Amino acid sequence: MGRFGITLEVYRALIAQGCTICGTKEDVVLDHKEKIRGPLCRAHNSMLGLARDDPMILQRAIVYLKGC
Repeated sequence: MGRFGITLEVYRALIAQGCTICGTKEDVVLDHKEKIRGPLCRAHNSMLGLARDDPMILQRAIVYLKGC
């Protein structure tokens, strides 16, 4: 078992799926809090962190973008 409590094979399979948000296969990491949440590219992993993992902040961002 590795850092996330999963085998290297499972880790590689998750990373190979690509980013759950945009689908890119480049620069993918495993997003985690208390547990693994899924594979994300570094940009989207950072986006969630900057939004403090708060769905309301992200929802307000969506409303803002739709209004632009």
